[in-house]
Amino acid sequence: MLTGSLAPKVVQEHRIADGPAVLELLFALGHGDTKGQHWVTFYPDVPGHVGVRVRIIALEREDGSGRRWIYRGYDDRNYGVGGWYDSGSRLGLLSITRR
Repeated sequence: MLTGSLAPKVVQEHRIADGPAVLELLFALGHGDTKGQHWVTFYPDVPGHVGVRVRIIALEREDGSGRRWIYRGYDDRNYGVGGWYDSGSRLGLLSITRR
């Protein structure tokens, strides 16, 4: 566990109200290099929010359902993004961090 100045600082945390389908998540993980990679958009449950575009760098099954995922990536500002996501209900948690 990182502590002190090495630990990422949570800048924002939101519940996800809508997001990508499971195939779009998988495609985003495996398609292209860093510059040409496919982005996905998560929509926080904040009224008027246009969404957070994320470049996925890691995707892990949370359980055996094939619907729940732990994800990590970077947003447009190159801040770290991570959380969990249920591709069936399209709900989850989005945390934006920076060092």
